[in-house]
Amino acid sequence: MRMFTLQDLMAWSGEGLEKASFDFHCAAGKYKNLNDELVDVNNSKLSGAFAESEMRTRRAIADDAMDLYSGCHKIESDLAEASKAVKELSREANDIFNSVCAAGGHFTADGNVYDADQNYKINVDHIYKSGRNLWEGISDANQKLNAMVALCIRKAKDIIKFVDNVYSEIIQLNKKAKGTKVSVLNWNQKPNPSWDVEEVNDWWTSRSPQEQIDIIKNKSDWIRNLDGVPCNDRHKANIMYLRNKYISINNEMGLIMRKGRPPFTLNEEKRLTELSDMKQPLDILQKNFSIPISDEEINTFLNQKSFNYSLIGFRDSPKANLRAIVGVGDVDNADHVMVHTPGMNSTVDKNIFGKNGNWGGGIRDMNNILHLSKKILTQSGKNNQNVAGVYNLNYNAPNWNDTLFNTDGSVLSNEHAKSGAKKLSKLCDGIQTTHNGDPHMIVTGHSYGSLLSAYALNRTTAPDGYTAFGPPGFGKGGNSNLNMLPGHVFIGGARGDPVAGSAWHNTPPSSIPDHNVDYEHFSTEKWKSPSGEVYAGSHGHSEYMNKTDDGHYRTSAYNIANILAGNGIAAPEN
Repeated sequence: MRMFTLQDLMAWSGEGLEKASFDFHCAAGKYKNLNDELVDVNNSKLSGAFAESEMRTRRAIADDAMDLYSGCHKIESDLAEASKAVKELSREANDIFNSVCAAGGHFTADGNVYDADQNYKINVDHIYKSGRNLWEGISDANQKLNAMVALCIRKAKDIIKFVDNVYSEIIQLNKKAKGTKVSVLNWNQKPNPSWDVEEVNDWWTSRSPQEQIDIIKNKSDWIRNLDGVPCNDRHKANIMYLRNKYISINNEMGLIMRKGRPPFTLNEEKRLTELSDMKQPLDILQKNFSIPISDEEINTFLNQKSFNYSLIGFRDSPKANLRAIVGVGDVDNADHVMVHTPGMNSTVDKNIFGKNGNWGGGIRDMNNILHLSKKILTQSGKNNQNVAGVYNLNYNAPNWNDTLFNTDGSVLSNEHAKSGAKKLSKLCDGIQTTHNGDPHMIVTGHSYGSLLSAYALNRTTAPDGYTAFGPPGFGKGGNSNLNMLPGHVFIGGARGDPVAGSAWHNTPPSSIPDHNVDYEHFSTEKWKSPSGEVYAGSHGHSEYMNKTDDGHYRTSAYNIANILAGNGIAAPEN
């Protein structure tokens, strides 16, 4: 017996969720006002150790108020989206019920359809926003209608699971209202590795501006890869780390060289080789970032509020294993944030950094999406809203060599996806925690990167949507396993893309993403927008975000950008 029937879903309204969303909207406003008041408190009459202790407490309380504002804002948004999903599901249920009746069908006691007229043509386009072609393989009317009823039931369960997650967030918000732990507040050492992103953020925001600058300049390794510290501050720490590392390596190499040799001793030759190897990844990383040298340059750099590009994290390792996370735009303050993970054969020195100080292909592709998304926002009267991106290459992407020898690094293995997912989920949690307000965060993944992203989404509720293109499978899959509402997972598969149609990383009984009716599907074909602009089609596995050779944007890129702008699919796959 089913938990509920199609007829039950027809009566769902979403009004209760809508009202709850408004209540959290009001609560968010109160906490924002409280934060503003605490920040404006005059402390001119305080001095000495007492003043710093008092101000640290005030900073922590102000940050708690801001955290509660952001938390209430996210819950407001989540409940509003859940209300929309309920209303959409109710509409679908009513349309399916009407189709059953029009086909002369009936329902059994447990909700199954029978006796539908086989000649009745079901208007799939009227019921669903995308994916008409996915239903064409079912010719039997009863089977097709029963599959639609089953999809409605799955979506209802997805919504219930999502709302359950929101209730868990409300419980966490209540805990947050009790304030920062005293042990975190008074911690004057390297952050405790056991802290979660909230505790890291509480520790960081309770530091005075001068304490933060001192850590960035002299203890940059404490925070440069630490989720829970704002992206802007992580960038500063990484640049200072690069600077200090360069100086240290150059000084040691200079000391050896000044001895007047070659020929060098064996130990000296060995050390010079080691130092040269240590410089190699640093040389790649500094290609596109200016390294401050003088005290004046350092002060100017440290006082800068935002950056067009930011080095949010990198693993200090040999060139072959170099990993990095780069921000495009003001990640800490943008209204819409895209967190993208590329797939097989991606490397830092190819995808992120190009030749002669130019950006690599991955960053250029991300800029295409951000430019289009900003254009869409402007055209829709939201020119005050901004977009930013995070290019996540913080994992060892599979390559052909590992694949041919079938190692754990093979594209057919999920080992690198699972290990990378742990870091991506924390990155998303960190962006959510440190952001000024609640961002509209969309996770995107291409090829193997979409598998990694799917595993990550199973571990976090921070993102608001997921866009995958050329996906080889999501493992177990399904909206609930991705912590997503129905209508918030978007799939693109181009003609001639063998990966998108594969089931390399798919766990039955879930259908492969490119054929799964639980998700929304966007077009990758040539398309003319309502305003008359023509967008090019994509072919194969690597034409989703880039421009054509003659500089035209693609339909797939427009869809990805439109989803990032919060508008869903512009050109559905039908």
